[in-house]
Amino acid sequence: AIRELARFAELLDADVAVSPEAKHVFDNYAHRFLGVVGVMGHPAVANALNQADLVIPVGTRMPLLDRAGIEALLEERDLLVIHDESSFLRSKRGGNLEISGELKTSLQEICIQLRNTVEPMRPANRLQQSAVRRTPIERKSFRENDENSNLPTYEEVAISLEESFLSTSDVF
Repeated sequence: AIRELARFAELLDADVAVSPEAKHVFDNYAHRFLGVVGVMGHPAVANALNQADLVIPVGTRMPLLDRAGIEALLEERDLLVIHDESSFLRSKRGGNLEISGELKTSLQEICIQLRNTVEPMRPANRLQQSAVRRTPIERKSFRENDENSNLPTYEEVAISLEESFLSTSDVF
């Protein structure tokens, strides 16, 4: 599911943090890579969480050592968990969506749905800029985007994903 995770992050233009035991699943030199989460976590992860409205843990239940130091931040974010088991995370904001199933297949199906939903909404130059970005940029959260923004809202992404998985996965 390594290629699928990279494609998923690309489609969402998302930054990626990894757990210590999963450092190999994402290119540590990619411009999207933030670092490791948890007890050995990198400060860039907490900084990114402070700016995020939506957090998407993929392939992890986020056990205690992975969420150490960032648990309070995670509780204040909407969560979309993609894993084959139930997550240990719960949002106090009420935005909890879990997509369970075989990870590679789930990510492939999500990417197909996102390709039809997200890519047509992006300005063409945004894709070109993200490929050459070398320094962290200040990003608006989905909820703070102005009305002229082409990015989907959290609700639009969640509804799109939920609709695409009702027949093939358990959505909680």
